[in-house]
Amino acid sequence: MSGWEAVTAAVATWLRDRGYAVDLDGGRSLTFSAAAGDCLVEVSPAGRVLCQFGIDLDELRDLIAGSATEDLGDDELQRAARYHLQTLAKRYQGRFLAAGFAEEYEVTSDHAVISFTHPIDSTAPERVLPVVSRCVELLR
Repeated sequence: MSGWEAVTAAVATWLRDRGYAVDLDGGRSLTFSAAAGDCLVEVSPAGRVLCQFGIDLDELRDLIAGSATEDLGDDELQRAARYHLQTLAKRYQGRFLAAGFAEEYEVTSDHAVISFTHPIDSTAPERVLPVVSRCVELLR
């Protein structure tokens, strides 16, 4: 069993024992939902844990515009997405930053995401489990 396979097996077992549904993305990453579904957590073989709060920009556009025929500009939509995500993630932001996670913001034409990331050694389960455990604890 490779280091990454050992990590995914250990983390998946740990999460399932605590009632989390785990998705193993064909060996590429391990994901699960937390914070009542508001946060997608990804454990990546690239060496990081990402706790992501995101929104689909087309869904946000529909929510804001409703039945109005006026189309929102990209800048206005991105501003609204940033505000929505900051409101959603604000509850957790201080905790993540105090625990050594870095905050990243990404916006594409499809989505906007605020991520809290922490580096891991993706070959050593004993080094990954404490980070995942802390992430789960912070999202309660």
